[in-house]
Amino acid sequence: MIPDSRGLAPGPPGTHGGDVTIPSPGAGGAPAPHPAPWRAFGAVALGTFMSTLDSSIVNVALPTLQHTFGVSVTTIGWVSLAYLLTLTLLLLPFGRLGDAVGRRRMFLIGLGLFIAGSAACGFATSAATLIASRVLQALGASLVSANTTAIITATFPASMRGRALGMIGAVVGLGLTVGPPVGGFLLEAWGWRWIFFVNLPVGVLAIGLGLRLVPRDTPAAERPHQAGRIRLFDRALFFDPAFGTAALALFLSFVALFASVFLTPFYLERVLGLAPAAVGRVLVVVPLLLVSISPLAGTLSDRMGTRRLAIAGLSILTAGMLLMARLVGGPAPAGVLALVCGLFVVGLGQGLFQSPNASAAMGAAPLEKLGLAGGAIATLRNLGMLCGVGLAATIFERREAAYLAAGLAAAPAAGAGMRDALVVAAGIAVLGVFTVSRGPRGRTSS
Repeated sequence: MIPDSRGLAPGPPGTHGGDVTIPSPGAGGAPAPHPAPWRAFGAVALGTFMSTLDSSIVNVALPTLQHTFGVSVTTIGWVSLAYLLTLTLLLLPFGRLGDAVGRRRMFLIGLGLFIAGSAACGFATSAATLIASRVLQALGASLVSANTTAIITATFPASMRGRALGMIGAVVGLGLTVGPPVGGFLLEAWGWRWIFFVNLPVGVLAIGLGLRLVPRDTPAAERPHQAGRIRLFDRALFFDPAFGTAALALFLSFVALFASVFLTPFYLERVLGLAPAAVGRVLVVVPLLLVSISPLAGTLSDRMGTRRLAIAGLSILTAGMLLMARLVGGPAPAGVLALVCGLFVVGLGQGLFQSPNASAAMGAAPLEKLGLAGGAIATLRNLGMLCGVGLAATIFERREAAYLAAGLAAAPAAGAGMRDALVVAAGIAVLGVFTVSRGPRGRTSS
């Protein structure tokens, strides 16, 4: 059984200076669920959407930025890489910081830093200043992302947690989905600086809503029994069977998912000869599935438990990876429609898995460690993305070179190399299925 150690019980909210406050009945300081949790969700979701949007909106402008600043592709690539690396490195410590000094406080500070970084990016006069400004942006995004899941978990009762986490997963998917088309529109209409300036009014609105609607929490530093006990790595949490199982499965799923997300554009351009705009339209299949399936899966997990849905989702993801491998490595080039079908299966599997798994992980974390747990989940998600891309790129390049040396033509060699990488990724998804199936059983995980 995945325990809900927070002892949540309904109760009326208190007020403090016009802000909503969650009361802390009992010695453990466990808060009652917020009586209007969806209002708080709206404020958190807006900040999450903004920070997620910015991780994808910039990519469409990279060629323009390279031309504007007169730098190499490698240099301008750091506009994206600096953001992602900073985000990945800081999620865990910033989640723990939220536990120590207040998740609401850190969330709002993160929004402020993100707005400042966005303004600095918009006014950048060189590639170096733009990259440095992206680091500042990522500092803010780290604080927002590390505390979002913890705020949602503490605000909603356990019976609604899966649905709420599924909805926040849909918000993340929506940000990734609309980023490229919104970026392209802003780039064409007003220039690259507005890709960053657009965050300013949205960020100010998010801060206003956050101050009004996001409930206050009691930081661990203000609880007598928690004073002096904040460490960055908590063995009790990370070695908890329920949390550890969900965290490992999440990492494996994103390794597999991003192997296919990374390789598909190369197949579409190199083998099928599609233009970049057409490639973008094909790739939108996966995030659209995440947006539509994650809330449904989260709601179902509240009713039937997390474990069976997580296993089903990872199994479908595995089938999708194997289908993609067969399509790209076949004797004749697969058509666009066939690849869309393969991506549909991949997105369906990940969508079914993601929110039930998040609910299982956060349900295993006690109140005083929700920020650490949320930061750990976000860190493992990003590490999975990085490892998936790195693994797929390495296998693809080496196998493609081997097939070329064996006498295959360029297109078949590329397809065969991608097939081999996708088969390995499918094997990693199978490990995820095994991990969840061997995990703990109980009321919320059955």
